[in-house]
Amino acid sequence: MPYPTNDEVKAIVGEMFGNGDHAKPENIENILSDDFEGSVAGRHFSLGHNNLEGKKAWLNGVVHPMNDARDKGKPGGINVVRVIGSGDGWYAVEFLTTGTSKKGKKWYNEGVALTRYTEDKKLVEAKMFMDSQHVQKHLDEAAVAK
Repeated sequence: MPYPTNDEVKAIVGEMFGNGDHAKPENIENILSDDFEGSVAGRHFSLGHNNLEGKKAWLNGVVHPMNDARDKGKPGGINVVRVIGSGDGWYAVEFLTTGTSKKGKKWYNEGVALTRYTEDKKLVEAKMFMDSQHVQKHLDEAAVAK
């Protein structure tokens, strides 16, 4: 079975992130492989993690905090801008996250994730690069708003 094509990866990531809507943790969990490993670049960033092993660690360490900092009652979400890959399982996924923070501020974050997929189209590894200062500001404000 061949690795997914760039278009298939775009569709997989789109499904994972709600196709332009707010992230759907249940969709993300279904797409991650059982032995998933992930990391987020950033040293002075509460989501800056290395080697989050397993689905639950990724959901609890990255997905839920980012989701919880956005106002899901307002328009916004995650869109895949482009996917670049060579058919060997590795893909660069450029994404754009938009919306409104829980404090009513504009959320606009561009990023890239280096990702690796299995031949059965499961995401097994990801390293995310994003505007960590922008995201951290919203995470801090959301913590105060609770």
